[in-house]
Amino acid sequence: MERSVHDNMLVSYMVDCQNLSITLHTIFQDKEPWEYTDVIFTGVVGHQFHHVLECNILFDVTEVSSQKIVTEHQTLLADSWKWGWPAVEYEGDLERLNAALVERKIKGYLVQSSFGCHGWVLAEKCERISRNMVKVFTKSS
Repeated sequence: MERSVHDNMLVSYMVDCQNLSITLHTIFQDKEPWEYTDVIFTGVVGHQFHHVLECNILFDVTEVSSQKIVTEHQTLLADSWKWGWPAVEYEGDLERLNAALVERKIKGYLVQSSFGCHGWVLAEKCERISRNMVKVFTKSS
């Protein structure tokens, strides 16, 4: 069974450009012991996050078709190819982008929040793993 991230706090995220991955580091603090879950996206071709706050509470991370993300963000994607983003050859032609994403088996993932950070990721795969952690990330004094 897949680990839930509902009501987890997103403490940090890491974008690894060279390895085409993004990791969301989350903590569920409503029970003892606290649960640490990393959401790891691999084979990332594009992402966008909005409204990142000091305290971000996730609702869920759900898989959708890559076409859904292209449709919902067509204005952004129709123009972004000039900067080589997302990392698929499509020259502003959204039908060509959709075909390339399907051919590469790229899925869409919605990062949904109850508060704060939300967005989407286009990637080959997403998995959730338990993480044991001794030190919690905190603001420096």
